[in-house]
Amino acid sequence: MTDRLAIHRIAFRAPCGVFPEERALLVDFSADITLELDLAPAARTDDLAHTVDYGGAAALVVDTAKKMERLLVERLAEDIAQALLAAYPAVGRATVALTKPRPPAEHIGGGITVTLSRERA
Repeated sequence: MTDRLAIHRIAFRAPCGVFPEERALLVDFSADITLELDLAPAARTDDLAHTVDYGGAAALVVDTAKKMERLLVERLAEDIAQALLAAYPAVGRATVALTKPRPPAEHIGGGITVTLSRERA
């Protein structure tokens, strides 16, 4: 059985976009992440060491997003998923839903979201 720990609406600004002004001025993002791991040990022991510290995971998402410029939201989502897998060995799969609420494109009033899942090799 696989359990899931989800963190919703991690808000941050990051240098990501095809246009230079998006990278220079920073862009608003929101991330929802879902981490799949066995939560039975944490449930049984009531010990943070047996789960993922969600404050730390949220901080990792923000730090990863801010550390370098990227052109594509897809690349940023990939980097976040890989960082989560690297930081938390108990996590078997990381799913990242990354939303850019105001992309610089006509006719898009509700933003765009890229969702991807990556598994531990």
